[in-house]
This record gives sequence, structure tokens and C-alpha cells, in this order.
Amino acid sequence: MAVTVEKAIEIRGAGEPLLLPVASGETIYKGTLAAIGGTGYLYNMDSAAARNARMIAVIADGSANATGPAATTSAGSISGDFEVGSAVAGDKTVRYCYTKALVKLEFTSIAQSDVGKTVRATDNYTVDEAQSGAVKIGTLVTYISATSGWVELNTFYQADGAVFYKGALVAATSTAVGGVISWQNTTGEAIIIEHIYLDITTGSTGAATLDVGVAASSTGTNDTLIDGCTASLVKVVSNLVNGGTHGGVAKVANSYYVQGSASATVAGLVGTYNIIYRIAE
Repeated sequence: MAVTVEKAIEIRGAGEPLLLPVASGETIYKGTLAAIGGTGYLYNMDSAAARNARMIAVIADGSANATGPAATTSAGSISGDFEVGSAVAGDKTVRYCYTKALVKLEFTSIAQSDVGKTVRATDNYTVDEAQSGAVKIGTLVTYISATSGWVELNTFYQADGAVFYKGALVAATSTAVGGVISWQNTTGEAIIIEHIYLDITTGSTGAATLDVGVAASSTGTNDTLIDGCTASLVKVVSNLVNGGTHGGVAKVANSYYVQGSASATVAGLVGTYNIIYRIAE
């Protein structure tokens, strides 16, 4: 409930090590990567339980995986400078770990152009920027060499999340290719368009339809995202709901276009197109 008196706040720096419980039966080594899995305990990254990692840690101490403090009925027990909940009792163990830090790691193969990308681990020491079969651990922030770089743990930037782009629909008076929408993928990588929707706030004066799809150039046309949308109605049209016969989710190679073309004049059309995509490489 809300308080009406001053309260003391306990603060620990984001870069300081934490004392975290290790899952029963797991052995974790100093200087390696570990994952907090779905149970809330630490797992060696070699463990199958690490595949659904919620958070990544780098192990800071080299002590044995000693049994944690005994359970208490209070809020927790004190171990050194750390308050440790009773969940670490019994056969659970505790280790000092970094979860928020810049860590120098060894890579399979990276380049300067990988800076800003999410990086992943396939085991407790092998790190790379490739997506396949690996657990994301953070973002490469500094390139040192093809096999070395600094990683910011548990921090992910634009390249890892969904990106939103909004543009205006053009009230084209001809059937020119890309006359209504012409948007180029300039990310340098292939992307997956998960969602594109047209927010038509003023319908066109004619009865034209719109096709939206992926093309290799600004002179190409397609209907792989939205097929045959009526332009004269005030509505929101989605590729996932109103995609038509050919519409749906689409992959867009680097430098390719999303093109929107009309079957006839769409004079008077007012609205926006909204693209939500993710990097696919």
C-alpha cells in the first residue's frame, strides 16, 4: 500500500555482482556464461534448460558450488553483503554473477559491421552473431578483432526487436507501379515484415483497389502482403486479416522494395501505411 512517511531505499549498482542460486545438479564455472532458466535458477549454458533463458549471467567467482544457506521463515537470510531468499536452501547453490556489465568475450567470427547486433551463445563459452540454434546474450558494442569484442549483457537494441515505420499513402491519379507506396529496405540485411496495415482515413473517390507486395526494384509490383484492398472505404486494412488471396507475411531482401499500386486513380485518398518488421539475418 502507499506510504506517507520517508522510506530508506537500498540501492546496488547495476554493474555489481549478484548472488544467484544454481539449479540442483548443475555445475557452473568461473568466467563462463550461465542462464537463468524458466525455474528462476542458474543453469550451465550447456544445459537444455538454458534454451529458454530469461537472463544471462557471467560467473565471477571460482569457488566450489557450495550448498546455500539454510531456509528461514523471515524475508531472507544474510550471506555477506547480500540478502538471499530462502529459495536457495537445501541442495541449491549460490554463485557471484554479473548480469549487467560490459564483458570481453571470444567470438567464432565477427566483423566491425556486427557492432550493434545481438550476439548469441551455443554453449557456455562459444559466442557469435549468428542466429541459428543459439541463445541471445546481449549486444556487441565494441569490435576488437575477428575473434574478440565487448558485449553488453542482457541489453538489446533495435536490430533485435520489432521496428515500426510509418509513411503517408499517396493519392496517385494513375496506375503507376509503386504510386501509392514505395518503401525500400535499407537496413543492410534481410527483414521479415510481420505486419503491415493501411490506415485509410479518407477513401478515394473512385472504386480502385490496392495491391501491396515485395519487389526487387522500384519498378516492380506484387501482392504478397495485401491483395485487392478497396481504397474507397475508411478502414484499417491488415495483411494478417485482410491480406486477400495472396497476402500474408513476407521476407524483404536488403535493397528490395515494398510497393503499393492502384488499379485505377485513388484521387482523394488520405491515410498512412505502417510497417512492423524484424531483422531476419
